[in-house]
Amino acid sequence: MRIDSETVAVVTGAARGIGRAVAEALHARGARVAALDVDAAELMSHAATPNWLALPCDVSSEGATARAAEDVAKSYGLPNLLIACAGVSVAGAVEASTRAQMERAMAVNFWGVVHTCREFLPALRTRAGTGQPAAIVVVLSDFAFFSLPTKAAYAASKHAAHAFTLALAGELAGSGVRVIAVYPGATATDFVARGEAVDPQRQAREAAYLARGMRPEAVAARIIRGVERGQTRVLVGIDTQLLHVVTRLAPTLTQWAVRRWWRRLPFL
Repeated sequence: MRIDSETVAVVTGAARGIGRAVAEALHARGARVAALDVDAAELMSHAATPNWLALPCDVSSEGATARAAEDVAKSYGLPNLLIACAGVSVAGAVEASTRAQMERAMAVNFWGVVHTCREFLPALRTRAGTGQPAAIVVVLSDFAFFSLPTKAAYAASKHAAHAFTLALAGELAGSGVRVIAVYPGATATDFVARGEAVDPQRQAREAAYLARGMRPEAVAARIIRGVERGQTRVLVGIDTQLLHVVTRLAPTLTQWAVRRWWRRLPFL
């Protein structure tokens, strides 16, 4: 799939981080970009840019996502690329986390993906039906492969989104709409710092750890390359690639190592 001026792209979580980097990279290639995010103030900083449609939207709301799909169609016509980047970090031991925190993780990281895919899929199918390339990209996490103590809510939401993405890919096989699952590793964004956590000190340490990660622009470039090359799975970062191999080849050993050594990580 070629990214050019004929591309109408919808990017969720586009106010900052990986989502913002992806949206800007697509825009730089000439695509018309519909940027969705719940943070309206940050999102509107690009509101006056040509071919950049800023749409405040909470993807955890089915109704809000449906309205965003209507707005995109009215402004740009039918999209042929959807990139679901919206997400929220939630950290804390199971017994210390509140139900609201756990539900927040599922609402954004799982239901946000579900709502986004369901609301934009009819448009993508229509574009594909005219012989034009169309794709859905779901940005997951290396936590979709395994889990760590204090990450139960976040990992559960990413595992659920991972399963949903694989099922959707199977259902759309042969339809002309390709589904791409992306698994980025540690990325230097404020994702954790702006998330929810039981322990603020551990949250700050994890945010400092992420600050040493990959640049979001590099992750965005890898995602777009995956779209253009027709890939269906994109592993971004050495840490993700190693975790993918280890968790598949030695799942029991991986869990043993986690149980034995997790307390040595200062942010868990």
